[in-house]
Amino acid sequence: MLRLNPQNDGLSKVTAAMIPGMGRIPGEQQQGKGLAVILPHFPAIVASGRIGTNNIYPDSDGIVRQYAIYRPHAGWRIPSLPARTAAVLGWPKSDEQDVLLNWRGQLGAFQTVRFSTVYEDFLSRKRQRPQNEFEGKVVIIGSSAPSLFDTKPTPMERIHPCVEVLATAVDNLKNGDWITSLSSPSIYIAVSLSLIWLTALAFLTGTKRSLIDGVFAGAQVGLVAVSYASLNLSTYFIDLTAPITAGFVYFTLARVYAYAEVVLAERRVWLTLETDTTGWQHTLVVALLGHDGALSESKVLTGLKRRLNARKEGFTIEAFPHKPAGIGRAYGDLLLVYYVDSDVTEKPVSKLRAADPLVAMIREEISHASSGCVSLGFSQGAMPYGNEQARVDVWRRLVHHAIHSIQDKKGKRVFDEMERVK
Repeated sequence: MLRLNPQNDGLSKVTAAMIPGMGRIPGEQQQGKGLAVILPHFPAIVASGRIGTNNIYPDSDGIVRQYAIYRPHAGWRIPSLPARTAAVLGWPKSDEQDVLLNWRGQLGAFQTVRFSTVYEDFLSRKRQRPQNEFEGKVVIIGSSAPSLFDTKPTPMERIHPCVEVLATAVDNLKNGDWITSLSSPSIYIAVSLSLIWLTALAFLTGTKRSLIDGVFAGAQVGLVAVSYASLNLSTYFIDLTAPITAGFVYFTLARVYAYAEVVLAERRVWLTLETDTTGWQHTLVVALLGHDGALSESKVLTGLKRRLNARKEGFTIEAFPHKPAGIGRAYGDLLLVYYVDSDVTEKPVSKLRAADPLVAMIREEISHASSGCVSLGFSQGAMPYGNEQARVDVWRRLVHHAIHSIQDKKGKRVFDEMERVK
């Protein structure tokens, strides 16, 4: 039978109670409202009760992905033809109103025979086709010509004959292998929160940005792979679209925030110089050199930022992780950290009062964030404020002296030792 548009129910004198085989929805009162439906022409078929709707309902985007097991109407269940077939033949049944179709392949996945060929052979005196050709099989009679407009787009074909869509639904119920979508929101909430919190902890603990990017990209690809594998290798569909989207949005915001933090820190030191203001800013440059991969520059940097933020003092602290190949080969794990006082003074002061506590703080942070021997060297002085070229020159000398004062494991200056080797 064909279920017509429910808007026409008020024009119909047929009720669900008048049609044999209609089911009742438990807990609901069955009403005698009209049901717009076209029944089979032969009364004997209707009286048998072995009828169901052959309607196909596409999704909101016009693509058919699921099939209706039944449609509710005034406390009644209007069964579909596949559901009625399953009930008569004792196949597994689904309590869901709709099931996701487990497609068998592209067009032609089912054995088809031209109706005219079978009909002509049936009328001939000498039959050429096997007499038991359809024995023990479910036969669906329907049209497959696109010109008859009985087609719908599906994930497998742009133009899919509805008779094959119906056959797919019947075959799914016969084998009990329709796609079951996990609808528990707790699973998706847990995955989303796990992605967000792991990303937040990675940024908070100072994990290298390149490592965060790689792990996050791998996690996103892994979640997509899980969804793809569940849909193609099992009868369960784990739709991780929401966790993937939530994780991507949070990662994007955190990545932009981290980048903006670095940009603002550099701008405070170099790009926001007021040309009409002159003076001096006291500066401390600390050079850290790790041995045998002992120094985790991101963890040290994050820890120092957190500690200095707790002091609520004006400061700028940043690292230079991207070193030229020559410096990288010569010094290994070299990390530069600098502290620039936010106060601009009229006269330069050679020694920064906060230098000793800051160096002590850096040493303490190194002991927590490093896994081995880390050498330290530092220099301090006053950088001009208002003269960019002079500022760069002083900055260059401070960095040079900080690196020059680094000592190796034996207490010798690394720079002097390299000069002697040279």
